[in-house]
This record gives sequence, C-alpha cells and structure tokens, in this order.
Amino acid sequence: MARITTLGIAQLDDVIEAMQVSVDAGDPVGYVEALDRFYAIVMTIADNRTLQDSHAGLIGPVRRLRRIAMARGGRMQASFSQAVKIRDAIVNRSPNVQDLMREQLAGACRAALDVLNDASE
Repeated sequence: MARITTLGIAQLDDVIEAMQVSVDAGDPVGYVEALDRFYAIVMTIADNRTLQDSHAGLIGPVRRLRRIAMARGGRMQASFSQAVKIRDAIVNRSPNVQDLMREQLAGACRAALDVLNDASE
C-alpha cells in the first residue's frame, strides 16, 4: 500500500469495474479473469518478486478450481466484496490490507476445498 500511485489506483478501479460487470452478469469465467488481473495489479504495486513468482507457479492449477467455485451460489459476490475492501484499504493506505488479503485467501481455500470435496463424493 505504501507504493500506491495514481496509476495504480486507476488500474485497481478499472479492474474492480470489470469484476462488477462479471458479477452482475453472473459470469464466473469473466470474473476469474478480472480477479487474476486484480491480483496481478496488487502484486505489481507491492513490488514483491517472490510473491509474483509464487503466484505464477500456482495460478494454472488454481484457475480451474476458482472458476468452478465462483459459479457456486454467493461465492463470486463474496469474493468481489472482499476485493473491494482490499482495493479501498490499499488506496486509503490502511494498515489492515494484509489481514484482508489473508481473509480473501482463507475464503478462496475454503471454496476450493468445497469443490474438491464435492468432486470426491
């Protein structure tokens, strides 16, 4: 959040708008694509190469689970609401950005586990 610029804010706003369009349309594929861009922007702002490399290594296998999870009742809206909170915290330089990111990750993990558990039944 300390590295946020006017350009970074504009990028976050644009991707949040794209995410909202996908939520309104009930489009989990479009939403996941926008969510991927959201995280890419956040990582670029953070300028954390280790985080970017870790994310790049995981995103392929995670993307399919994410698409399935986002198609489930309420998950896309919950993810979007959390992303808006993260955007606002970054823009306002709030100290709770890390907590919000952890919450988002925990929700994503729960959703992925639900998908995997349902597939094994």
